[in-house]
Amino acid sequence: MSIPDPKALLGEVSGELKEAQEKAGLGNADALVAKLEEIKDKAKEGPGDLVDKIKGEFKNFMDKMQETIDDPGSLMGGGGALAACASYFAKQVLEKLKALKAEGEKIFSTIAKMASGLASSFSDLGAALGKVMEVLGQQMKKMMALPKELEDLAGTVSGPEDLGKMDLDDLKKAIDTSALSSVFEELGGVKGNMGPTLQQAADTMEQIGDFITDLPAKLSAAFDTPLAQCMCGQGPAALQDLMSKVGVLKELDMAPLVATLKQTKESVSNMDVEAVKKPIEEFAAAAGDPIGKLEKGVSAAKAAGGVGDAARALGGMFGK
Repeated sequence: MSIPDPKALLGEVSGELKEAQEKAGLGNADALVAKLEEIKDKAKEGPGDLVDKIKGEFKNFMDKMQETIDDPGSLMGGGGALAACASYFAKQVLEKLKALKAEGEKIFSTIAKMASGLASSFSDLGAALGKVMEVLGQQMKKMMALPKELEDLAGTVSGPEDLGKMDLDDLKKAIDTSALSSVFEELGGVKGNMGPTLQQAADTMEQIGDFITDLPAKLSAAFDTPLAQCMCGQGPAALQDLMSKVGVLKELDMAPLVATLKQTKESVSNMDVEAVKKPIEEFAAAAGDPIGKLEKGVSAAKAAGGVGDAARALGGMFGK
C-alpha cells in the first residue's frame, strides 16, 4: 500500500469534513445548541426574590384588611349626629371588604405556591439542560472543530513518520453519536414538561399584577357610600391605610419577571429537537468516509514503520 502525502491527505480530509458540515447544516445546529446554553444559564439565574417580596407585601396588605374588618368603627368617619348613619353604612363597607378579602386570599394562595414552585421550576430546567449540554455541547464542539484541527495539523507534519504516529481515537469519538439518543429524549422531555409550566407561571404573574392594579378602584368602590360622598378629604383613615399598602405593592415591578418567563417559555417551546438531531446524525454518517480515508493513510504509514522525533510531539494532538 502506497503512503499518501500527509499534508495533502490531511488537507483533503479537512476539506471533505467541512463540506459535510455545510451539507448537513451542522452550523445551524450549532447555533441552536448555543441557544440551549443561553436558556440553561438563564434558568440557573432563577426568578430572583421578586415573588418572595410580592408575597411579603401582599401578606401585609391582607393583614391590614383583616385588621380593618375586625374594627368596623374605623370604616366610616364622622361622629355625633352622623354616628348612627355611619354605623349603617359601615356594615355595607364591611360586606364589600369581606368579599374583596376573599378574592385576595385566593390570590395570596396563588402567590404562596408561586414562591415555592417557581424557583424549583427554574432549577429543574437548569439542571435538565445542564445534563443535556454536558454531553451535547461537548459533542458539538468536537464536531465543529474537526476540519480546523486537521487543517492545522496539515501545516505541522513533515513526512510519513508523522502520519503513522497519529492517534485517531478522539477523532472517531467526535463522530460517535451513540451517547446522544438519551440526550435527545431528555431534550424532548424538557420541551414537553417545562413549556406549559413556564406559561402557567407567566399567566399567574399577570393575574397577580392585574389584581394589584385593580385594587385601588375596588377599595374605593367598597368605601363608596352616600355618607362617604358627603365627607370631605380623602375618606376614612382605614381606606387611606389600605391604599398605602397597595401603593407598596404597585411599586414592585413584575414586568421584567413576566417577560423572562414568557421569553424562556417561548425558547423552550420552540426548541426543535429534530433541527439539532438530524444535522448531527447526517454529518456523523458523512464523516465516516473521510475519516476512514485518513485511517487507511495512517495504517499505511504505520505499516511502513515510519516514526520520527517530530511525530512524538504530534501523536497526542487528537488524544489530549
